Amino acid sequence: MHVLLVIAHGSRRCESNNEIRQFVKNIAQHGRNAFDSTRVAFLELAEPSIETAVDECVHDGASQITVVPYFLSAGYHVARDVPEILAAKQTQYAKVPINTKAYIGRSAEMIDLVIDAALD
Repeated sequence: MHVLLVIAHGSRRCESNNEIRQFVKNIAQHGRNAFDSTRVAFLELAEPSIETAVDECVHDGASQITVVPYFLSAGYHVARDVPEILAAKQTQYAKVPINTKAYIGRSAEMIDLVIDAALD
């Protein structure tokens, strides 16, 4: 089972976390059947944590986990925190590849997205 795990920062504001949860549900609905499951995790301030989400993926039968950090820039969390957490989980679950993709802000499509939003 191939799982897409979208990692966001998390917020003290429940509505913000729910917005991310809904966004990930929308990804699952429009995912072109590329993944068997699409899930969300939060670095802090919301649940599930990254550790819990990876544990759940593995316990639910994931054979591969693809991670997309939902961050706009390579701050400390993207450069250090998320990779360290995922490296620990990869050690724990050595037989389940955890592949981390570039954070969202690095996507070339972000340029067009910002221009389109400004012109909207």
